[in-house]
Amino acid sequence: MFSRFSSVETKVYWLVKKNIPFIGKYIPRPLDYTLGRLMGWALYIIAVK
Repeated sequence: MFSRFSSVETKVYWLVKKNIPFIGKYIPRPLDYTLGRLMGWALYIIAVK
């Protein structure tokens, strides 16, 4: 599907804090970003032609 691109990279982002019971709304932004990279559910594909 992405064979025509010279570079293809995938990244995981976006942790939905409201789905984390009790502490979700208290998670600071830097930790939110880190947890999103580890446990996020949105997969981004970055491709360069």
